[in-house]
Amino acid sequence: MSLTFACECGKQLRAPEEFVGRQTKCPGCGRSVTVPAATAATLPAPALQAIAAAPALAPADPLPTAAVEPRISPLASSSIGLAALAVVLPLLLGIPVAVWLSAGWAVVVSLCMPLSLGVPAAILGIIGLSAINRGDGRLTGRGLAIGGLVLGLAASILGVVVGVGSGFVVALNTTKNSANRVVSANNLRQIGLAMLVYHDAVGNLPVADKKVTPLGQAKGLSWRVDLLPLLEENELYAQFKLDEPWDSPHNLKLVQRMPQIYRSPRFEYRGDGKTYYRALIGPHTILGGPKPFTLGKVQNFDGADSTLMVVEAAEPVIWTKPDELVYDPNGPLPKFGGPKQGDFVAVFADAHVETLSPKLGEKTLRAYITVDGNETIPPR
Repeated sequence: MSLTFACECGKQLRAPEEFVGRQTKCPGCGRSVTVPAATAATLPAPALQAIAAAPALAPADPLPTAAVEPRISPLASSSIGLAALAVVLPLLLGIPVAVWLSAGWAVVVSLCMPLSLGVPAAILGIIGLSAINRGDGRLTGRGLAIGGLVLGLAASILGVVVGVGSGFVVALNTTKNSANRVVSANNLRQIGLAMLVYHDAVGNLPVADKKVTPLGQAKGLSWRVDLLPLLEENELYAQFKLDEPWDSPHNLKLVQRMPQIYRSPRFEYRGDGKTYYRALIGPHTILGGPKPFTLGKVQNFDGADSTLMVVEAAEPVIWTKPDELVYDPNGPLPKFGGPKQGDFVAVFADAHVETLSPKLGEKTLRAYITVDGNETIPPR
């Protein structure tokens, strides 16, 4: 059944009943006209006669809808951005944190940062893909969402692997460092006990500050050679020519035979016959001379339990050479603790061993170095 209706320009139109509510164009003026739901019975007779003579309209074409420009999903953009940060930030911050703070903090960064950024990136990627699929072409960025999802998951998994692995390495190194500290402490304890046996046998402690030649070269042999018979190294001791300096052609040949007890496992040993165990010499030191100290005299001053004898120095020396750490009451402190100048193991005049820190402060360290300063040392 056909419906008849009129355009605003007066043009009479006719359309099939199934086109009710749809728009068509008036062939007279080109306007868009909506096919009404009116029936022929509602029209006046003259209008019906005019409509009967009007040509039938072809099925109306729907008017084109306004084009919508597709846009990138903000969820997809956020996903790939977070995933990129999860990969880049641990790399940028991990090494500085390890250098400036500690390896433990570096592990925290490498574990927590990828997880805190990578997991949200993967979640945003999933939500972004879902929104794109429901957007009927209005949203794009499928590749960004997939990239954020994959990269976020990869960064999270890699962060867990690296973090757990780094934690294992840190724990292993901590255990190794603790074991090396114990070995070094035992070495120094044996050296301290040998000093006490030497004192009982000779009547005084050995003098570490050997005289020098007019050219400023150290004469004789180090106190480390003097202690060899007390450290079960009689065979090696017998090979030295005690009346010759440490660097005589004969004595130089024995440098490479440094006993294991003079090696600190806390620092690298290059097989060059150098030791980090060095005595403190200079004014007011227990081994610095010029006259050797007795333990009785030490007890009358600061006490053997508060007076340093031998420490882990910052730089190693040839073990047979009488080259020790010089203490200057008016100058800077000697350097301790290996190449990094950190904590150092030391043996006191009563042969007890402690691990000391440079953070003790200069005043406390000077009190430990001197034998007769009568300083007040904080309880430890």
